[in-house]
Amino acid sequence: MSMDYRDAHLFGVAKNPGKINTDLPQSFVSAIIRMMEKPTQKRFSEWDSIIAALNTNLAKPVDDLSSVVGRALAQRNSADLQKQTGEAKQENGNLFCEND
Repeated sequence: MSMDYRDAHLFGVAKNPGKINTDLPQSFVSAIIRMMEKPTQKRFSEWDSIIAALNTNLAKPVDDLSSVVGRALAQRNSADLQKQTGEAKQENGNLFCEND
């Protein structure tokens, strides 16, 4: 099973992020696809290139990627916390039901 996962990671084509989230700007989609390229020569070689690619066709340029990454992480952490809280409540509810 782990060999299938490894082969998919090394040789498989990743899903287009624009099809997963249609709200993503095309410049983000293009940058993400380029960062996931299998041959490393096709990937970005420096952060300035990534920032320039992300700023392509954007109404408001991205000057600081840390703020974009920070917002994304905060959203993900919030979603994870909500999921964990819900799972904990469900587990506690199941414990009380089993003892009755």
